Amino acid sequence: MTVADKEKMMPQNSEQVHRRETFRDIVAPLLLGVMGLIFSLLLTFTLPMLVRTPEQVAMLANTLAIIYLICPMILCILPAYILLMIIAFGTGRLHSRLARPLHGLNRFSRTVTDKTIEATEAIGKHTINARVKIAGLENAMNNAFKGEDVETHDTTDETDESRK
Repeated sequence: MTVADKEKMMPQNSEQVHRRETFRDIVAPLLLGVMGLIFSLLLTFTLPMLVRTPEQVAMLANTLAIIYLICPMILCILPAYILLMIIAFGTGRLHSRLARPLHGLNRFSRTVTDKTIEATEAIGKHTINARVKIAGLENAMNNAFKGEDVETHDTTDETDESRK
């Protein structure tokens, strides 16, 4: 191995590496953008001088509209589009990850519903049984306060007799 090969393998000075990365990451894209803008402005100002027919003017106007209007709009909408794509992808992953816990929650809610129905049916049976047991007392109380016998009458019989 020669001395030149060893120097190539040695790490470079960190300041040189930083300058190179700064140029590559910041200055170069900025210069390319400025050069592109200057080139497009030159085209904008020189092409109309070369155009002679109305068809050429229409083509030039359409091309410049695409360059100056549609391309910037697409670039401005791109982050929103990327965000929507991320949301759609995340929703799919969230759906697949939450399927199992949601099925468990569904089973739990069915169990709670069944227990609630059983409890309300039991309360209903007890209420009906209590009502049946106190029906005689209720009838006696009604008789005591009204002074007459309270019997259950069929309302259809009374209306039929009153019509006659």
